[in-house]
Amino acid sequence: YLQETSDCLMEYGAYIDKYIGDAVMAVFGAPQDQPDHALAACRAALAAQKVLAVRNAKLALTHGRTLHMRIGVNTGWMTVGNLGSERKKNYTVLGDAANLASRLAGANKEFGTSILLGEATAARVRDHLVLRPLTALRVKGKQTAVQVFELVGERAAVSPEKDAFLSVYGEGHALYTARRFAEAAAVLAR
Repeated sequence: YLQETSDCLMEYGAYIDKYIGDAVMAVFGAPQDQPDHALAACRAALAAQKVLAVRNAKLALTHGRTLHMRIGVNTGWMTVGNLGSERKKNYTVLGDAANLASRLAGANKEFGTSILLGEATAARVRDHLVLRPLTALRVKGKQTAVQVFELVGERAAVSPEKDAFLSVYGEGHALYTARRFAEAAAVLAR
Protein backbone atom coordinates (compact mmCIF):
# COMPACT_ATOMS: atom_id res chain seq x y z
CA TYR A 1 0.00 0.00 0.00
CA LEU A 2 2.90 2.40 0.70
CA GLN A 3 3.98 2.07 -2.94
CA GLU A 4 0.48 2.93 -4.18
CA THR A 5 0.39 5.97 -1.91
CA SER A 6 3.86 7.07 -3.01
CA ASP A 7 2.91 6.73 -6.69
CA CYS A 8 -0.23 8.78 -6.05
CA LEU A 9 1.77 11.55 -4.34
CA MET A 10 4.38 11.65 -7.10
CA GLU A 11 1.64 12.19 -9.69
CA TYR A 12 1.13 15.60 -8.05
CA GLY A 13 4.81 16.49 -8.06
CA ALA A 14 5.87 15.15 -4.67
CA TYR A 15 9.39 14.19 -3.83
CA ILE A 16 9.21 11.14 -1.55
CA ASP A 17 11.68 12.03 1.18
CA LYS A 18 11.50 8.90 3.29
CA TYR A 19 9.46 6.11 4.77
CA ILE A 20 9.27 6.23 8.55
CA GLY A 21 7.71 3.02 9.78
CA ASP A 22 4.27 3.08 8.17
CA ALA A 23 4.52 6.78 7.30
CA VAL A 24 5.49 8.49 4.07
CA MET A 25 7.16 11.91 4.17
CA ALA A 26 6.56 13.79 0.94
CA VAL A 27 7.83 17.23 -0.04
CA PHE A 28 6.26 19.58 -2.58
CA GLY A 29 8.15 22.52 -4.08
CA ALA A 30 11.64 21.02 -3.64
CA PRO A 31 14.02 20.10 -5.11
CA GLN A 32 12.23 21.63 -8.11
CA ASP A 33 10.19 24.80 -7.81
CA GLN A 34 6.46 24.20 -7.80
CA PRO A 35 4.53 27.48 -7.51
CA ASP A 36 1.25 25.74 -6.59
CA HIS A 37 2.88 23.32 -4.12
CA ALA A 38 0.28 23.82 -1.38
CA LEU A 39 -2.61 23.06 -3.72
CA ALA A 40 -0.73 20.10 -5.22
CA ALA A 41 -0.04 18.70 -1.74
CA CYS A 42 -3.72 18.99 -0.78
CA ARG A 43 -4.91 17.37 -3.98
CA ALA A 44 -2.36 14.59 -3.52
CA ALA A 45 -3.66 14.03 0.03
CA LEU A 46 -7.23 13.75 -1.26
CA ALA A 47 -6.11 11.36 -4.00
CA ALA A 48 -4.22 9.22 -1.48
CA GLN A 49 -7.38 8.93 0.62
CA LYS A 50 -9.27 7.76 -2.50
CA VAL A 51 -6.61 5.10 -3.12
CA LEU A 52 -7.07 3.98 0.48
CA ALA A 53 -10.87 3.83 0.07
CA VAL A 54 -10.46 1.42 -2.86
CA ARG A 55 -8.00 -0.68 -0.87
CA ASN A 56 -10.32 -0.66 2.16
CA ALA A 57 -13.26 -1.96 0.12
CA LYS A 58 -11.15 -5.00 -0.78
CA LEU A 59 -9.78 -5.42 2.75
CA ALA A 60 -13.25 -5.28 4.27
CA LEU A 61 -14.37 -8.13 2.02
CA THR A 62 -11.28 -10.29 2.36
CA HIS A 63 -10.23 -9.61 5.96
CA GLY A 64 -13.12 -7.82 7.63
CA ARG A 65 -10.83 -4.91 8.52
CA THR A 66 -9.83 -1.55 7.09
CA LEU A 67 -6.88 0.81 7.32
CA HIS A 68 -6.80 4.45 8.32
CA MET A 69 -4.43 7.13 7.12
CA ARG A 70 -3.77 10.47 8.81
CA ILE A 71 -2.21 13.27 6.77
CA GLY A 72 -0.75 16.60 7.88
CA VAL A 73 -0.02 19.33 5.33
CA ASN A 74 1.85 22.49 6.20
CA THR A 75 3.49 25.27 4.24
CA GLY A 76 6.49 27.30 5.32
CA TRP A 77 10.21 27.87 5.17
CA MET A 78 12.36 24.80 5.56
CA THR A 79 16.01 23.88 5.24
CA VAL A 80 16.31 21.68 2.16
CA GLY A 81 19.31 19.78 0.85
CA ASN A 82 21.91 17.15 1.57
CA LEU A 83 22.07 17.28 5.34
CA GLY A 84 24.21 15.30 7.72
CA SER A 85 27.92 14.77 8.19
CA GLU A 86 30.84 14.19 5.85
CA ARG A 87 30.39 10.44 6.27
CA LYS A 88 26.62 10.24 5.82
CA LYS A 89 24.25 12.65 4.13
CA ASN A 90 20.60 12.52 3.23
CA TYR A 91 18.58 14.82 0.99
CA THR A 92 15.74 15.94 3.24
CA VAL A 93 13.87 18.89 4.73
CA LEU A 94 14.12 20.21 8.28
CA GLY A 95 12.44 22.99 10.21
CA ASP A 96 9.40 24.10 12.14
CA ALA A 97 7.14 23.88 9.08
CA ALA A 98 8.07 20.23 8.47
CA ASN A 99 7.69 19.39 12.16
CA LEU A 100 4.24 20.99 12.25
CA ALA A 101 3.08 18.86 9.30
CA SER A 102 4.07 15.76 11.26
CA ARG A 103 2.24 16.99 14.37
CA LEU A 104 -0.87 17.74 12.32
CA ALA A 105 -0.87 14.20 10.95
CA GLY A 106 -0.98 12.86 14.51
CA ALA A 107 -3.60 15.40 15.63
CA ASN A 108 -6.11 13.90 13.18
CA LYS A 109 -6.65 11.12 15.72
CA GLU A 110 -7.96 13.58 18.31
CA PHE A 111 -10.30 15.30 15.85
CA GLY A 112 -11.56 12.19 14.07
CA THR A 113 -10.34 13.63 10.77
CA SER A 114 -8.09 12.36 8.00
CA ILE A 115 -6.36 15.45 6.59
CA LEU A 116 -5.37 18.49 8.65
CA LEU A 117 -3.85 21.68 7.28
CA GLY A 118 -1.82 24.38 8.95
CA GLU A 119 -2.98 27.96 8.57
CA ALA A 120 -0.39 28.90 5.91
CA THR A 121 -1.55 26.04 3.69
CA ALA A 122 -5.20 26.86 4.32
CA ALA A 123 -4.62 30.47 3.26
CA ARG A 124 -3.15 29.31 -0.05
CA VAL A 125 -5.87 26.79 -0.95
CA ARG A 126 -9.10 28.11 0.56
CA ASP A 127 -10.25 29.61 -2.76
CA HIS A 128 -9.90 26.23 -4.49
CA LEU A 129 -10.84 23.62 -1.89
CA VAL A 130 -13.42 23.21 0.88
CA LEU A 131 -11.97 23.56 4.38
CA ARG A 132 -13.48 23.31 7.83
CA PRO A 133 -11.92 25.45 10.57
CA LEU A 134 -11.32 23.48 13.75
CA THR A 135 -9.37 25.27 16.44
CA ALA A 136 -6.16 26.94 17.45
CA LEU A 137 -3.92 24.03 18.38
CA ARG A 138 -0.73 24.23 20.39
CA VAL A 139 1.43 21.34 19.33
CA LYS A 140 4.45 19.87 21.08
CA GLY A 141 7.51 22.04 20.56
CA LYS A 142 5.57 25.24 19.75
CA GLN A 143 4.86 28.08 22.16
CA THR A 144 2.05 29.65 20.16
CA ALA A 145 -1.08 27.97 18.87
CA VAL A 146 -1.71 27.58 15.15
CA GLN A 147 -5.06 27.57 13.40
CA VAL A 148 -5.94 24.10 12.14
CA PHE A 149 -8.29 23.24 9.29
CA GLU A 150 -9.75 19.99 8.02
CA LEU A 151 -9.40 19.47 4.28
CA VAL A 152 -12.89 18.38 3.24
CA GLY A 153 -12.42 18.10 -0.53
CA GLU A 154 -12.74 19.66 -3.95
CA ARG A 155 -15.70 22.03 -4.22
CA ALA A 156 -17.39 19.97 -6.94
CA ALA A 157 -17.07 16.78 -4.87
CA VAL A 158 -18.81 18.10 -1.74
CA SER A 159 -22.41 16.86 -1.50
CA PRO A 160 -25.28 19.28 -0.84
CA GLU A 161 -25.78 17.63 2.57
CA LYS A 162 -22.14 18.11 3.51
CA ASP A 163 -22.25 21.69 2.22
CA ALA A 164 -25.31 22.41 4.40
CA PHE A 165 -23.54 20.89 7.42
CA LEU A 166 -20.43 23.00 6.78
CA SER A 167 -22.52 26.16 6.52
CA VAL A 168 -24.17 25.59 9.90
CA TYR A 169 -20.88 24.43 11.40
CA GLY A 170 -19.17 27.61 10.13
CA GLU A 171 -21.80 29.75 11.82
CA GLY A 172 -21.40 27.83 15.09
CA HIS A 173 -17.61 27.94 14.88
CA ALA A 174 -17.67 31.71 14.38
CA LEU A 175 -19.86 32.14 17.47
CA TYR A 176 -17.62 29.81 19.46
CA THR A 177 -14.44 31.69 18.55
CA ALA A 178 -16.22 34.93 19.46
CA ARG A 179 -16.75 33.33 22.90
CA ARG A 180 -20.54 33.40 22.50
CA PHE A 181 -20.79 29.88 23.83
CA ALA A 182 -24.52 29.56 24.48
CA GLU A 183 -25.35 30.76 20.97
CA ALA A 184 -22.65 28.53 19.49
CA ALA A 185 -24.02 25.48 21.32
CA ALA A 186 -27.51 26.17 19.98
CA VAL A 187 -26.28 26.49 16.40
CA LEU A 188 -23.99 23.47 16.62
CA ALA A 189 -26.82 21.38 18.06
CA ARG A 190 -28.57 21.77 14.70
